[in-house]
Amino acid sequence: MDEGQVLLDDRMLETPSIALQSTVSEMVRMGHVVRGTMNRTRDVLITKKREEIEKIREEETIADGLCKGITEYAIKLNTLSINEKEHQEVASILQIVSDIERVSDYCENISEFAENLKDQKASFSEIAREEIQQMEDVCIDCFRYAIEHWKSVVKKRR
Repeated sequence: MDEGQVLLDDRMLETPSIALQSTVSEMVRMGHVVRGTMNRTRDVLITKKREEIEKIREEETIADGLCKGITEYAIKLNTLSINEKEHQEVASILQIVSDIERVSDYCENISEFAENLKDQKASFSEIAREEIQQMEDVCIDCFRYAIEHWKSVVKKRR
């Protein structure tokens, strides 16, 4: 399976509740992709490995495609006869998918910074590395908790 392929089918729109559940599932999957990118970014800031920087760029492209596909599908879902609560959920999905994609953009920006550090033969002090590592760990944990929350939403719908 192509990691960047959006797994949403227009035929599911005939049953909006299933389409909504599937959209949330895709959002969660996108979150897992970006969480992997965050982990890679944490490491690349210290190691500055070019192949890892390139992988982050590839993952950012995947996140862009997922964001576009999920957003387009959610907009179609929002045009259906769904109740107010479901409209609010779709609005949340649109915002969250945009936020996840923005995190992916930040990862790419950090990887570009790491590339610049490598080109300039610069590095962080040991104290700075530890503090960056702690900060990144907190960010990754917060992101993971948010994704786990939405994963539990999907399970409750089943």
